[in-house]
Amino acid sequence: MGTSPRFDTLNWNLLRDFLIIFRHATFADAALTMGIGRSAISEKIAELERSVYFRVADRGPGQRKITLTPQGRQLHDAVSKLAESIETLSFDADGRAALTGGVATAVLVKQAIGTLQLVLDALEEK
Repeated sequence: MGTSPRFDTLNWNLLRDFLIIFRHATFADAALTMGIGRSAISEKIAELERSVYFRVADRGPGQRKITLTPQGRQLHDAVSKLAESIETLSFDADGRAALTGGVATAVLVKQAIGTLQLVLDALEEK
């Protein structure tokens, strides 16, 4: 898994699912919350790992608890910050909705691409 990932090929929905999955202690808990099977959770993690070219989670037969690898933790932290930025984009200083629509969100994601790419490049160097 030594190739450098390119952020422009990552799927934002998959990154968002990654955040949701790792809010839970087990794959079963995450699957229940997301309304999908445990095997679908494993498939989502495997797809993300193929996208970023490193393992994000330690898991094995019979292992119930979800554990992030050090690289997975760094990716989780970076994606969490990006998600927080996207969530706050739609509110102005008074807390009222200021912006709506996918175009405004896409602009923020484009601006954040460079930052997340730096994190992914740094993870690859480790």
